[in-house]
Amino acid sequence: MADEIDNDPTPQMDSVMSEAQAVSAMAGALSGRSAQERSDDGRFAGRAVETDKPEEADKVVDLKTGQPVKEAAKDEPAEDEDMYWELPPEKEGEAPRRIKADEVWQAYEDLPKVREELENARKSAPVPMDYVQGLAETVRTRTDLLQGLQVITQMIRPADPSIEMLNEMSDKYDPQGYFAAKQKADADRQVISQLRERMRQETEARSNEQSILTKAAIAREQESLLKQWPEFSKLETRKQFRDDLVKAFGFSDGEVEGTADHRILLMARDALELRALKAKQAEAVKVVRQKPKLVKGAARTTTDPKAANRSAAMDRLASSGSMRDAAMALKGLI
Repeated sequence: MADEIDNDPTPQMDSVMSEAQAVSAMAGALSGRSAQERSDDGRFAGRAVETDKPEEADKVVDLKTGQPVKEAAKDEPAEDEDMYWELPPEKEGEAPRRIKADEVWQAYEDLPKVREELENARKSAPVPMDYVQGLAETVRTRTDLLQGLQVITQMIRPADPSIEMLNEMSDKYDPQGYFAAKQKADADRQVISQLRERMRQETEARSNEQSILTKAAIAREQESLLKQWPEFSKLETRKQFRDDLVKAFGFSDGEVEGTADHRILLMARDALELRALKAKQAEAVKVVRQKPKLVKGAARTTTDPKAANRSAAMDRLASSGSMRDAAMALKGLI
């Protein structure tokens, strides 16, 4: 019986609770819950299904954070239809940055032009004079070093030992001396190889530094030239200047392009201007000489012949005082 009692799953109660006690116990257990109405037969009425709250399945979830996305307020304007690139925030806690896809594409298309402008600006930027002076000193030091390395290389002359030193029948037989001399000759060759490699490196470095100095010198000359001749910055001006030099003095294009000294270029400009001025003067003189000579015309006379005769008669009368001249003078007055 004991086993049957222990295996019986039905709970045993010492006494049977009355209906009132059961109701009181249930009320105490449910005291923390909200009161629920009963139907007419005494049973609890079913809870009304809430329909005003959205279902969890209908919520939009952010795939990055896993949290539901808050709905936009009704009074907020709708987002535009442009596509955006979303970048992570620069600092923790900040909102991610959004950039329009059109702006990103435009920046990508402008990238080659921007790079070209930056490269041109870098090339045209003048090198500081302190840097130029220091680099020039470095070039002189490398030149001295190369000369010293050349002298040392010429002084080292590897000498291979005679093969007779290995001949037992020869009076020069000296195998130990042979191998010692052989090792020294090989070591000398290795030293010469190292010196030549060092000379190659120094020569290449000096060439690069000289190229920088040359470009810096050309940039300074260009700057000085443009200060005194601003029009030289225009392509058409440079082309006309080169063509005029080639035509007037027989320079080649390479000779003109290879001239960087702004003083020489300014003298060449003035020489071309002087030649042009003299050519205009010669042309003006030629035109003047070809014009017909102007001949001065005779003055038109407005003197009355009778008045001239009267004047002549009065002059004769004044000089002679004769009656005849007096009669002629009177006749001219009548």
